Amino acid sequence: MLRLVTGPFFTTFGLSAALTFSALCLLEHDLVRGPAAARKASMEDAAYVDARRDVAHGGDGLPHAIQSSLDWLARHQYPEVMWSARSYAQMCEGQVCRGRGEDEHDFGVTALAVLAMLESGQVRPKYEEHAHRALGWLSRRQDGEGCFGPRTGKYMYGHSIATLAFARAYPVLGEAIYRHHAARGVRFLESARNPGLAWRYGIRDGESDTSVTGWAGAALVTAASPEVGIPVDPLTFEGILHWLDEVTGERYYEAAYRRRRGVLPLPPPPPTARSLPPPLGPPCCRHRPFGPRP
Repeated sequence: MLRLVTGPFFTTFGLSAALTFSALCLLEHDLVRGPAAARKASMEDAAYVDARRDVAHGGDGLPHAIQSSLDWLARHQYPEVMWSARSYAQMCEGQVCRGRGEDEHDFGVTALAVLAMLESGQVRPKYEEHAHRALGWLSRRQDGEGCFGPRTGKYMYGHSIATLAFARAYPVLGEAIYRHHAARGVRFLESARNPGLAWRYGIRDGESDTSVTGWAGAALVTAASPEVGIPVDPLTFEGILHWLDEVTGERYYEAAYRRRRGVLPLPPPPPTARSLPPPLGPPCCRHRPFGPRP
């Protein structure tokens, strides 16, 4: 189990590690069973429902919350069909929204908005045109090597999320061109990965972190899924698992941002962590024991 440390920054890379590791396990099973078995299992498996009152469920305002959120995104989409992290408040109607970001994140923010619309369920048709236009904006800014957007700042975030958006858009919207752009994004991710490990902000820059690697891994797992079918070098997935193994604690399996003994050491686990029963873990990683070691 990956322990999430207090604070949004630590939570981000903790979730990234957990989601990537889980997705790799699911991908392994889907590739072994085949697409037909994977689809059958997804229909038959009952979703886990959290019974706590502070968790939203269908029928208690959740559909309205989803639609209101998507309407907000639609209102703040620029005429240039993208979303601006810094200047989105210029699209406000009435009260001006707060919380401006930086221009370098426009590609990641636009791709995240597209993902929200693609995964919106029954209300998705209302927002498909917004998603199509944003995907067109992203595709026109994919360079010759497959990178989305300018290579400045922490651009590997935006590229990874954009690749994920195109990989999801292909099966959801049915446009073959989206698979083409996703495949080019995958090739760039493969070429940018640090040999034997993972990613950080640039191309083979000698550093990796769990946050960027989580997004890159999610894009690659989605691209390699049976419904998308983009080939991914197995060594890439081995590198992701190698990185996650390097940053995961040996006693309580907490995930670090960089390295267990590296830049951002994690505090000792709380007493509750020591009292939890050992988790079983997914089948693909039962080659090593789980739970606290003596």
